[in-house]
Amino acid sequence: MLVLSRKVGEWIQLGEIWIRICALRGNEVILGFLARKAIPIHREEVFDRIAESGGTLVPNSGGSGTGFLLIHREMDQRVLIGDNTDPDECWSVMVVEVRGDKVRLGLRAPREVTIHRAEVAYCCFLEDLKTAGIASQSEEGRRRLRETFPERLRTEMAW
Repeated sequence: MLVLSRKVGEWIQLGEIWIRICALRGNEVILGFLARKAIPIHREEVFDRIAESGGTLVPNSGGSGTGFLLIHREMDQRVLIGDNTDPDECWSVMVVEVRGDKVRLGLRAPREVTIHRAEVAYCCFLEDLKTAGIASQSEEGRRRLRETFPERLRTEMAW
C-alpha cells in the first residue's frame, strides 16, 4: 500500500481514475472520484452487501462518458474500485489518518498501475512529450493534454 498526504483541493492519479480531496470535517473526508462511468466505485460496506447477496458489481451510473462521484469516509474506511467480487483483489483507497488540514490516504493497486500526485503526473506527462519530441504548446501537445487530464482537473490546476 502506498500512502500519500494531500490537502483539500489536491488530486491523486490512480491509473485512469482521478481522486480529489473535496473536504475535511473532523475525522471525515469527502473524496471525489473522477472516472469513466463504467468503472464500479463503491464504499466498502456497499461492496460487501453486494458480494454477500451474490449480486453483480455494477458501475455507479448508467451511460458512457466520465462522472464525478463523491464518497464520505472516516479513518480506516475504504473505497473499493473494480468489478472483482473479492475485496482483496480490488483497487482500494483508505483513509489512514486525518491531521489538521491534511489527510493520508492508503492506495492499493497492482504494480503496473500508475499512482501519482497530480503535479507529479503532469511533470511526467511533460517529460513524455519532450522525449517524443512534441512541444507542450503545439497542437499535438494540447491534444494529448486533453486526452490525458480531464477538463475539470485541467481547469482547477490551471494547466
